[in-house]
Amino acid sequence: MPKQYEKEDAWPLLIFLHGSGSAIEDIENIRMGGPPKRFEEGMDSEFILLAPQLHANLPWDVERVFALIQKVILEHKVDHSRIYLTGLSRGGFGAWELAVSNPDVFAAIAPIAARDIPGVERLAKSNVWIFHGQKDDGVPWQGSQYMYDRLKKVDANVKLSLLENVGHNAWDHAYGSDDFWQWLLAQKK
Repeated sequence: MPKQYEKEDAWPLLIFLHGSGSAIEDIENIRMGGPPKRFEEGMDSEFILLAPQLHANLPWDVERVFALIQKVILEHKVDHSRIYLTGLSRGGFGAWELAVSNPDVFAAIAPIAARDIPGVERLAKSNVWIFHGQKDDGVPWQGSQYMYDRLKKVDANVKLSLLENVGHNAWDHAYGSDDFWQWLLAQKK
């Protein structure tokens, strides 16, 4: 929660879906990357962070994650026009699936090091920033390029950052960028 949570009527909500390396076998691994790591390092956020845990060797269940999001929205002071979704690796793939399944919910989507999925054209009215390392030997960057090209064809507000000399871990660059956070928190539905 933001440190000033009680002083405001509504806050942006950021949903973060972690990758395989943070699966629930060791719940503390969630703090090793992405926005939870930024919180651990002292980030004073201007948003509520929701970071659900995935069981090892399972894909993200987007229906269950969406039900959790709805519960958080009902129980906390969430600005419905500023709900954001991001994920890295397996979580980036889950973010794509969750966004495509619920295209009218998220003000911005930021999949990182994720593979492509069908139906991305449903996000034509979305704000999307895709990150991928050009030296990723686990998830080829061409999938992100393909998603970007498909979103451009439907006039989505989409950006693609292909990072030179970066492997699978494109998230340290993305989440470590002030430009990313400024862009994300400026988006509204």
